[in-house]
Amino acid sequence: MNKVYFFALFIPLYMFIVPGYCQIGNPESEYFLGKKNEIRLEFFHSWTGSFIVDYERHIKKSSFLISVGPTIIENSQKIDNGFHSEFQARFFSRPKRDCAFKGIYVGPFIQYKYLERQKKDHYYFLEGNNNKISNTDIYSSITAGFICGLKLSIVNMISLDFSIGTGMKYTDKSTDYPYTNYDYDDDNPLEPGYSGILPRANFSFGILF
Repeated sequence: MNKVYFFALFIPLYMFIVPGYCQIGNPESEYFLGKKNEIRLEFFHSWTGSFIVDYERHIKKSSFLISVGPTIIENSQKIDNGFHSEFQARFFSRPKRDCAFKGIYVGPFIQYKYLERQKKDHYYFLEGNNNKISNTDIYSSITAGFICGLKLSIVNMISLDFSIGTGMKYTDKSTDYPYTNYDYDDDNPLEPGYSGILPRANFSFGILF
């Protein structure tokens, strides 16, 4: 029972005393003396087989972010292998300076993706015959645009980041498919062969240090 009372008292004190401690000195100074680094995992990309890790570094009222990670998918129709890389510059509107940056931000981003998609055995109808083939498609894309978002922190240890944005995507694609009139699914924004205006949304979760 004593342990229950201890944690019931300790948690509220930690939430209120620690943030106040981080503001000792000159809390109005433009130089931030609290936690300046974050490492987060992106959740939306995991649905597409990408495991993206973000590193963000805060500098005064702005930050820069680098994202990297592999793409690995295998199912009955295809095998995807590739990687994702991205750079962002973020500019905050009145960030709260306690132990961690918080607030609304906007900024530009540039993203590069590379993907090799091996399509497993499928059939192509040619001259009255079904031909069983497999082929590999290669996609290399660059996307540039702008994002806006909201950054929160929990007890100055856990970082939550929500963002939306849009950009222009260009994709270079090639294939070893042996026949002409190959369909890359160019009109589908969810497919790697798409080029054009691309909306985006993301949620990431991580730690501050």
